[in-house]
Order: sequence, then C-alpha cells, then structure tokens
Amino acid sequence: MLIKSFVVGQLQTNCYIVTDEKTLECAVIDPGAESGRILNYIDENKLKPVCIFLTHGHFDHTMAVPAVYEATKAKVYINQEDSKLTNEDDRHKFAGGSELGFYKDGDVIRV
Repeated sequence: MLIKSFVVGQLQTNCYIVTDEKTLECAVIDPGAESGRILNYIDENKLKPVCIFLTHGHFDHTMAVPAVYEATKAKVYINQEDSKLTNEDDRHKFAGGSELGFYKDGDVIRV
C-alpha cells in the first residue's frame, strides 16, 4: 500500500491518496482544495480512484470534491454523523446526483 499526502488550500489541510500498488485502485481522502494537483497525481501514476472519503463535512476538506468526482466518478463517502454538515445542494454536487455513501465509527474500509 502506498500513501501519498498533499497539503492543500489556504488552511493547509491534509489530503491523502491511498493506493493498492498491485491494482492501482486508490481512495482519495479529504480533497479540500487544489483539485488540479490531486488529479495530476492520479493521472501521472495511472491510478484508478474507487472512492472519495471525507473525514468530515467542513469546507476545507470538501471543496475539491466536485472536480475530483467529475473527473473520476468515484463514489463519495462521509461519516453519517457529519452528513448534516452538508446540505442537499452539496450532496448533489458531491455525488453527481446520486446518494452519498455513509460510514460510521468502527467500519473497516478496504482499498
């Protein structure tokens, strides 16, 4: 497993791309800003994003979600408890009109 970290945006939020080195499938975690930089890394490394995880719904963790989703069509997940931090417009934007996926504390996510 390969973990790449980026510090993005004016608030210096950590964004991670976690990749299975055999399949090149990856998860994008907290794409808070600088979607071009994130997408360039994905393209340059021929990665296959399968999901976008949001640790919570604050803007500094979510601002690049629409662009990353649009480019990758990776399903977007947010903690059920934090889904209230997003409004209906955000949900539509994040998930391309489909429902967001949810996870809860204690869930195990495999990439």
